[in-house]
Amino acid sequence: MEELNFRKNCKKIWDKYRYVLLIVLLGLGLMMIPSQSKPTAPVDAAPTEPIIEAPLESQLAKILSHIDGAGRVEVLLTEHTGSETSFQTNVSSDTQSENTRQTSDTVIIEDASRQEHGLVRRVDAPVYRGAIIACQGAGSAQVRLAIVEAVQCVTNLRADQISVVKMK
Repeated sequence: MEELNFRKNCKKIWDKYRYVLLIVLLGLGLMMIPSQSKPTAPVDAAPTEPIIEAPLESQLAKILSHIDGAGRVEVLLTEHTGSETSFQTNVSSDTQSENTRQTSDTVIIEDASRQEHGLVRRVDAPVYRGAIIACQGAGSAQVRLAIVEAVQCVTNLRADQISVVKMK
């Protein structure tokens, strides 16, 4: 008998508060689902800036030293122009009678730490003027040729812009 009364009371409560109870249950269920985002540390560098690894000169010296017979290598690159960053812009024009006015605004984005930065459209690599490579194995024409070819591939310099000299 008590069980029957309990069921009737539960049914009355359910009929009266079913929408409220469904919303509460749904909210509790959503709170139980783990979020996909992990807490992140504050970003020190702007995400629009390229990640700077080792300078090209040190990377090139490390690779060139692996050429058979090259030995120890040091590299000096001279730049004609440095790397250049182009930002995305919105261009709008306003035509009034005979005058046309164009405005160009840089697109601004906000990163995770609420800092605003321009939206990078393109980063152009630097243009090099010349290269000097000093290496222990430069006495060998075969080593010099291999070094010149490798530097040409990386920097787009012509062979006459690359000088390979013997290190003392």
